[in-house]
Amino acid sequence: MAAPVVANILYGPAVIWFKAVDSSFNPATLDTTGATSDLPSPWVRYGFTEGPTAFKYNREEKSVMTNEHLSAVARFATMEEGTFTFTLKEPNPGVFNLAAGLEYTTSVGTASSGVPAFEQFAMGGQPGLAEHMWCLSSTYRNAAGVALPVRLYIWRGTSRLTNALAWEREETPSLEVEVSALVDINRQLSQRLFAYRKVTAPAL
Repeated sequence: MAAPVVANILYGPAVIWFKAVDSSFNPATLDTTGATSDLPSPWVRYGFTEGPTAFKYNREEKSVMTNEHLSAVARFATMEEGTFTFTLKEPNPGVFNLAAGLEYTTSVGTASSGVPAFEQFAMGGQPGLAEHMWCLSSTYRNAAGVALPVRLYIWRGTSRLTNALAWEREETPSLEVEVSALVDINRQLSQRLFAYRKVTAPAL
């Protein structure tokens, strides 16, 4: 293992982006997009967040036991999952719809004589969940002080709400969202769940 390097310490907030699932997408195409720059279309930024934006990898394993030994002689994975969790501070109808595992679509009406403009979505009775590709984009600084991107990608995942939308006097309503990865069978074996990519030096 290499000696500790201060420049490897990550700090600062992360931004969540999403787009349609695309099994041909290569993270290298975003390496020249600056650490604090918006990702290019068709990536869509999710909105303001508060608190930590987190990624978790979890795996369940099976240990192989034998009569001859007290300890396992082998072990293999039986399940794995990856999740993003974050809290959105913009609970508008379109964001709520997406957070609830549906598409980012709403009914929109423009203002006219005697009729206010509006945005609305209604849900209930839809068993299918919308799938998107997700990106957690953050930054770090190398030894020269240059800001470079570090990004995690969930190739294919669904989202769900994990809290109640609550109004109170001293707080603002927020949406706690969990994005859970699905396997992308069109990608290379052993690389089908997520990717973690760090740009180590700017292009020459």
